[in-house]
Amino acid sequence: TIIVGDEATGKTTLAKKLYRRYIDHGKCCVFIKGQSITARSKSNIEIQIDSAFCDQYDRALKEQFKTLKPEERILLIDDFDGLVQNNKKYGDVIQTVKNMFGSVILFTGVDANISYIITQLNATCHTSILAYRIRHLGNAKRNELIEKWYSLGNALLDKEAAAMDQRVAVATDTVNNFIEKFSKIAPATPLLVVTVLQTIDGTGKSNLTQYSYMYEQLVQRSLIFVSHNDQALQNIFVGILSNMAYRMLLAKSRYINADDLIKVVTDYKDEMLLQFNPIDIIQHLTNSAILVAVDESSFKFKYPYLYYYFAGLYISRHIAVPEIKELLDHLSAHLYVEEYGNIMIFVCHFTNDEYVIDSVLTCALCALDQYEEFDY
Repeated sequence: TIIVGDEATGKTTLAKKLYRRYIDHGKCCVFIKGQSITARSKSNIEIQIDSAFCDQYDRALKEQFKTLKPEERILLIDDFDGLVQNNKKYGDVIQTVKNMFGSVILFTGVDANISYIITQLNATCHTSILAYRIRHLGNAKRNELIEKWYSLGNALLDKEAAAMDQRVAVATDTVNNFIEKFSKIAPATPLLVVTVLQTIDGTGKSNLTQYSYMYEQLVQRSLIFVSHNDQALQNIFVGILSNMAYRMLLAKSRYINADDLIKVVTDYKDEMLLQFNPIDIIQHLTNSAILVAVDESSFKFKYPYLYYYFAGLYISRHIAVPEIKELLDHLSAHLYVEEYGNIMIFVCHFTNDEYVIDSVLTCALCALDQYEEFDY
């Protein structure tokens, strides 16, 4: 079985809930990450599976585990796309684990070539593959999540119930408006909904001015994940991604050539006198789903809001540079272009520099200069 879903749609959460449910029903279930399966030979794969079993169960049960029949064992492989990227003979790997386990459930992102993978697995494993997709949250599930968020740990009295209902109603309207307005640049995932709720609770506000803060929270979560909460590494990623976004903005393209991306990373490394392998940095960013490989020769940001965020960040940090001021004036004069308008939202979020405010206001005041006021 293959379960497919976007980033942050809850694949790992679902995998762990299934794991817990199988355990509660007395099943022998093993959970493992796809990228941790690096072996190719049958014996080495079995060693890695045994190691995962010992991490999750009492090591003394290892021999008992080996005596179980395949149909008595279940394997859950999370981040299967990590296995596909790191091990080109993933079909052979799956055949090996299929012989060991009666049921194998794979969890993978949508960037993997699902149809090709299924074809390969069908040919290798000689068994039919069932595929399911985790959908984005609809109205019913969003409302359910919001109600759970506000009822968490609260045993309400009757007089408090009305106030709670009001908070839920306001939050529901805010979340729905946010998703409706920005559905093209951010998916309706549980993480997005929770981020909006945290922003509302943290600021006490629920209007449009808070949206940039919501996106910043999403970006920060991604950076913490890819850097393992290493602040110095986060700063490196931010510097590289903002330079990349600026280069894409100048090129008027949502894609960047692989060679150009390597040059961006290398130039940043040399400028900051840092020591790291550019290929490793790019691999980290793709593994964390901040960047995705469109094909073998080009990359793009996983979601449009990431591009807008880092382009706006670069402009705000270089506002004193004449070329950036010219670019800023151009963006301000063309706010009706969706890309430029979204980038300017983040520029204004990152800086209150007078030049930015004056540029936006001047362009707004001059927008209708060529028209005469209508005489009623």
